Amino acid sequence: MTIRRATTADAPGIARVHVETWRSTYQGLVPDDYLAGLSIPARQEFWDKLIRQQPPREHLFVAEDPSGKIVGMISGGRNRSELPYDGEVKAIYVLKENQGQALGRRLFQASVNQLADDGFRSFMVWVLEQNPACGFYTHQGGRAVGEADENIGGKTLKELAFAWDDLQRLTTAKRIYHITDQALWRKALGQGIYEHPSLKQEGFIHASERSQLLGVANRYFQKVKDLLVLELDASRLQAPLRFENTTGGTELFPHIYGPIHPDAVLLVHTLEALCPDRN
Repeated sequence: MTIRRATTADAPGIARVHVETWRSTYQGLVPDDYLAGLSIPARQEFWDKLIRQQPPREHLFVAEDPSGKIVGMISGGRNRSELPYDGEVKAIYVLKENQGQALGRRLFQASVNQLADDGFRSFMVWVLEQNPACGFYTHQGGRAVGEADENIGGKTLKELAFAWDDLQRLTTAKRIYHITDQALWRKALGQGIYEHPSLKQEGFIHASERSQLLGVANRYFQKVKDLLVLELDASRLQAPLRFENTTGGTELFPHIYGPIHPDAVLLVHTLEALCPDRN
């Protein structure tokens, strides 16, 4: 599965995930006529507008399977409530048939990392009291800090607020970055493992720290278009990771001595998104 930033082309898939997840999760809790009345076209219009008009420090990520189908999403940004937390995970949905594959955890971590990158120090999430996801948030270290009544389809339901006082504690994982092309990534999605040609040629896969990424892009990928950047959680790599300079220089670069398992890929970016000023 690929976790990446949403585009307007994803609005139909996000809308379908939104509606189908509500119907599968809240059946028997939310009134049946309300669930039956949920409209994919209306949700599509909502998400399309949100993507087009998304302000700074707001984000929307999708989970995409190897066939290109959107199977999950998460959004986050500024806290909308009066509770004393500056960030918020606002919505997270994963299709029922794709649950149990760690997608929720991967989406949640991607959102938390983005909140940290955008300067937020704490964050919270609202969830219906009877939603099974409550256990997920407590497992991730969230604590219940409030509750509120929400009227859905004429029925009053209780929402719980879970919060994290120190966002940085959830973003301590070392993140490294690898530049690749569309074809190699599509091949990896089909095989379930990523192997760059350098693994056979040099014995390792090249990577960079965030501060090194622009320099690497300018040195080795000048004017090459349609490149991707895999944002990796170094702690989830199954192959050895070494920081070294094999050409004899003083600057150390992360080298991965083995293939990359998709579970280590936090996000997939376009190179232009991370390095807009590259040559």
